Amino acid sequence: MENRYRIAFFTLLAVVIIGLLLTINFAYGDRPRFCSNCHLMQGEYRTWASSVHQGVGCNDCHAPHEWPRKWWFKSKAGLGHIYRNTTGQFPAVLRATPQSQEVIQANCIRCHKGTLQKINTEQKCWNCHRGTPHGQMLERVKEG
Repeated sequence: MENRYRIAFFTLLAVVIIGLLLTINFAYGDRPRFCSNCHLMQGEYRTWASSVHQGVGCNDCHAPHEWPRKWWFKSKAGLGHIYRNTTGQFPAVLRATPQSQEVIQANCIRCHKGTLQKINTEQKCWNCHRGTPHGQMLERVKEG
C-alpha cells in the first residue's frame, strides 16, 4: 500500500513541477526580450522598441488570447522556430503565415475596436498601416 502512495505522490509532484515550469516558460516567452534572442528577430525588436506600440508585447499582437488556443499556437510556433533556427532554414525576410495573419488581424480589432466604427474591418489592417509597428520592410532588410 505504501508504494502506491509514494508513486501517487511523486507522480503528482512531477505534474505540479512540470506545470509550474511550463507556466514560467510561457510567462517568460511573452516578453519581447525573449523574442529578440533570435538573431532573425533583432530588427523586428529594434523597430518595435521605437514604435508607438512599444508598450504592447509581441504576443499581444502575434498570439491568440484564449488560453487553450494560445498555448497550442505558441507551442507550435516555438517548435517551428527552434527547428528552423537550429537547421538554418529561416527566411531572409519574415512573412506572417495565413494563420498568423488571422490572429494579428483579430488582435488589431480587439485592441482598437473603439476607433473602428466607421472602418471596413474586412480589409487587413496592415493594408493601410503597413509599417506598424515594425517600420517598412525595406528598412528592416537594410538593418539586418
